[in-house]
Amino acid sequence: MSNYRPPAYSPLSASTVRLLMFVLLTGIFNAAHADEKPKKKKEHFIIEAQYAAGKVMPVYKGFPATSFSNVAEIHLGYQTNGKQAWNRYLNYPRLGFSLIYQNLGNNHVLGQQFSIVPTVYFSTARRDDAKVYAEIRYGLGLACFNRPYDSISNPQNFGAGEHFMWQFTVGANLHWNFSRYASLQVGGIWYHASDAHTQLPNVGVNNFAGYLGILVYPFGRLPRTHQRDTVAIEKKWHVGFRFGSGYQERGNAFGPIGGPKYPVYTASVYVMHRVAKFLLLKAGATYR
Repeated sequence: MSNYRPPAYSPLSASTVRLLMFVLLTGIFNAAHADEKPKKKKEHFIIEAQYAAGKVMPVYKGFPATSFSNVAEIHLGYQTNGKQAWNRYLNYPRLGFSLIYQNLGNNHVLGQQFSIVPTVYFSTARRDDAKVYAEIRYGLGLACFNRPYDSISNPQNFGAGEHFMWQFTVGANLHWNFSRYASLQVGGIWYHASDAHTQLPNVGVNNFAGYLGILVYPFGRLPRTHQRDTVAIEKKWHVGFRFGSGYQERGNAFGPIGGPKYPVYTASVYVMHRVAKFLLLKAGATYR
């Protein structure tokens, strides 16, 4: 039997590149909302604690057996309440960072997962004094696994091919404002982790869970000071372009493992026209 083992990462590994990309995206996220007045931010500050229980779903034959997963989450954020058009376009969403710990139900193979995820909550509330309403949450960030795939010590974990991977979350909940200083929410969520094929194996890890959370407003919850969006929609034509660069390991989600990495490039030029508040029409050409 061969003693071949996949070569070690180069100094600029997939994990390093992805970590740098995440830091860049975080900076852009913060800059996009820097126009909120600092003196008002503390008044809109929110601390949220959540507990979730669920199940990691098997995604390939021979997936390791799991018990129920347990998830603890701390969310630090703020309630938008300013005069910016995007606040009204999106009905005053909540923004912040979620710090997430997941016990995946099989410590020996899957281990634990730690994540930091910029997160947004979109509200369906129609009135400033709404007590109960629904929310949709979305987040994209970075996950770290302490028991990823290893051809010698952990060959069963085809879900997490390396320590650092992308973390995607999407969920929905009912929100109850029972006090000026606190709220409750209950809902369901999908936690998905993948390394986008930069390192094989890459089947991904999917945890579906129900959660209960409590929100604390240290300075009191302020009502929105503006009505739902009344801003006129600009319908002019605009020209846009984009460029992207990355790399991937060729093969299917299971292998071949340890192969070379190939660069990927993409570039687009297009025209765009907004036809509705949440509908943007684009036409153009893409090279990849």
